[in-house]
Amino acid sequence: MTWELMRALDGVPALVLVLGRRTDVLAWNGLGHGLLAGHLDPIAPQSPGRRPNMSRMLFLDPH
Repeated sequence: MTWELMRALDGVPALVLVLGRRTDVLAWNGLGHGLLAGHLDPIAPQSPGRRPNMSRMLFLDPH
């Protein structure tokens, strides 16, 4: 259900991220992905082993 919501909000000019309790990205829309993680695979949040961590992206990612 979360992915359907993200796709529905894809054209909305807002950043949409769904974070887990440890700031892992569980879902994002196209604008959120492009703004914060355009260098990462857009479907990475769908795989628990590849989920980006927001804290690591903001503080440790060289991009």
